[in-house]
Amino acid sequence: MTATNTWARSPGLFLRRLYDRATHILAQACKDVRMSPQSPSEETRAIELLTDTQADRALSKVLDALDLAPYQRTGHGLGAGSWRLVQLNHRPGAGVTGVFAVELSSPAVGLPRHLGLDENEVLVCLSTAALPDDAAVVTLDWNGCRFASWLWPDDPWLPGLRQAADPTARLVSRSDLRSVPVTYRPTRRAVLRLTDADFLTTAYVKVVRAAREADLVVRHTVLANHHVPVPRPLARSGDGAVVLSHLPGPTAVGPIREEGTGVVAPEHLLALLDRFPSAVADFPRRAAWSDRALDYARSAQAALPEEGVRVQTLAEAVEVFVRSGQDVDDDGPVPVHGDFHPGNLILGPNPVDPALGPITGLLDLDAVGPGLLADDLACFVAHTWLLAIDPSDPSSVPSVVKAYLDAFDEVVDPVGLRVRTAGVLLSLIGVAGRRRGASAARAGLTVAESAYRLALV
Repeated sequence: MTATNTWARSPGLFLRRLYDRATHILAQACKDVRMSPQSPSEETRAIELLTDTQADRALSKVLDALDLAPYQRTGHGLGAGSWRLVQLNHRPGAGVTGVFAVELSSPAVGLPRHLGLDENEVLVCLSTAALPDDAAVVTLDWNGCRFASWLWPDDPWLPGLRQAADPTARLVSRSDLRSVPVTYRPTRRAVLRLTDADFLTTAYVKVVRAAREADLVVRHTVLANHHVPVPRPLARSGDGAVVLSHLPGPTAVGPIREEGTGVVAPEHLLALLDRFPSAVADFPRRAAWSDRALDYARSAQAALPEEGVRVQTLAEAVEVFVRSGQDVDDDGPVPVHGDFHPGNLILGPNPVDPALGPITGLLDLDAVGPGLLADDLACFVAHTWLLAIDPSDPSSVPSVVKAYLDAFDEVVDPVGLRVRTAGVLLSLIGVAGRRRGASAARAGLTVAESAYRLALV
């Protein structure tokens, strides 16, 4: 009997056999060739160095190259308490970047102040990512790894970040605004909040690579013109910085995390996605989270090296299912958001349309384009699951997740929805490990496996 016939007769049986087979193959490989999930790849080695207690030695060399005086120096490194790792970014296949806050003896001259840091602190980035040929960076070889380093906001891939960090009349028409960093993903994007003298938010600046600026403006403009409640572009720098209108209100994260309930009904979410115009199909297609299960497995294994076999087994199963296309109908791609989760939904004070319920805004349009509705819904379910997780029993399915799954089963393939949810959860394991430690990463793996098991029922 072929795999296709098995699927047609029983999707659950097909997935169970696939999962069991992957488990057997991986276990045998570990036994036969002594394959160890802890064997360090280049990226794993970089993570080890960036999280090491002696990372200050590399930071000291960077400061010397930039002719900056640290607050305190001890031996070959920096004084205790004068530096800290504030962020670690791992993009499987694209490199690792550590972002450090380092205290200097006096404020750095010529750098916009980062309002999230003390006056004498700067952000130092150490990265293994590929950089533009003309990048103005410090390079150093550190215990077998080659790193490039720069100070925020002079990210070599984000030339618009400096102007966004210190707005000029060319970017905004007011000189009284302050730029407060919100998020920073080295080499990829950043978001800053513009506030007035009373600390009230007036707008946001999103910074992307210069080549993607026009694309970002088009996405926001097209959706706004079709009555999708997204921020409107107000100005652009020409080198990657786009000023976007402010949508007031909290995100949907709070009610789910604090109360374990979904304040946004499934029909509101579907109505929002249904507003996406057909023109979105002309945008470039971005890979969905579940499309890169094997890549994200590398990030998860870096966070949980002792669970390498579990991670790889799940990733293999998701990968084979997604590539099979068994849950894809004949209608082809539809307009999708690409990163549809509660953190990108605004629940403002003034409803815009009864069909959208409490939703008054939609953020982060970088991945808007053609795709599968099931991937958007799986992304929402996965993030909701982690927000409503029961710490004492991560494998249990929260009631809010059950409600969303039951509703979404009416519009997409139920098995595919659960497998793709597992794929999204897999992509979040590494993030959980870097931000909250191994216990959070392990809980995320348990949830991902639970989502996959739901597809076997």
